[in-house]
Amino acid sequence: MKAFQQASNGERCLVFMQGEQGMGKTALLDTFLGKVHYHELTVLRARCVRMGRVVERFLPLLKTRVRSCGESYGRLIIDRLNHFAPTWLYQMLNVLDSVGCAMLQSKRLHINSGRMLREGAYVFETLSKD
Repeated sequence: MKAFQQASNGERCLVFMQGEQGMGKTALLDTFLGKVHYHELTVLRARCVRMGRVVERFLPLLKTRVRSCGESYGRLIIDRLNHFAPTWLYQMLNVLDSVGCAMLQSKRLHINSGRMLREGAYVFETLSKD
């Protein structure tokens, strides 16, 4: 609740929950969100995904971003990703039309996890200001 109070006062706040599968993390979050009524609250939820032996570090966040692009504020997210984090947007081509895909092709050079991490941190920071 302290983190929510900070965020309500304009202080950006990031909260991570971790724990074993089945211990109630999702239920705890759902209960908390059910009690909080704040019209400007946006929650980014990402779940870990196991894909056999392959580790895709950013898949939960990418899936969450793809879902949010379909929301009313989706155009803002796409524009921010295009401007500040094109390597992230390149992983989400299904949210773009053919013109957007073509324009992004020129920005796709040098995609690596280090660049994605830097761009992701920056774009999440800029989105949190809104």
